[in-house]
Amino acid sequence: MRIAAIMLKVIVPLLVITTIGVALVPLAPIPVPDARSGDIGFRPFMEPRLAALLESAELVEGLVSEQSRNVLALRAESTRITTLVDAIDAYLAETTIPAWAVPVVEDYRAGSDAILAAIEMAHAAIRTFDFSNMPDAIPIFASGTDDLADALNTLQSSGVQEIVVH
Repeated sequence: MRIAAIMLKVIVPLLVITTIGVALVPLAPIPVPDARSGDIGFRPFMEPRLAALLESAELVEGLVSEQSRNVLALRAESTRITTLVDAIDAYLAETTIPAWAVPVVEDYRAGSDAILAAIEMAHAAIRTFDFSNMPDAIPIFASGTDDLADALNTLQSSGVQEIVVH
């Protein structure tokens, strides 16, 4: 009983002093990054879309390399690619790109431009039923998919850890 009384006399004042001390010390402001600046959200937005874009680009590259006449598959994947590119471009237009992500965006833009140009070449070949021009699109697709793969690899290997606010 005597020990409990002593602990009460020691612990209660320490708790009170600690509480008052914590209340008096100003908390350091926690910087909350602006979502529009790209400090949060860039990686979670870009990574799945870049992966999906690369997957579709490789599929279309395979179709073109085989000189496939599967117009439905080419059209479906082309639409998916265009939709992904439009979404990424809209996001990039609305956000400030973090400095660490500039190489990702440069590779993405080079790759998406090449892929869209190659898709247009493939569509032109299909429209004119002149499939002999399809092989001309193969190196363009290869270049575009390489750039997209570089963008995705750079994004995934970047050591920057973004702040996630819940």
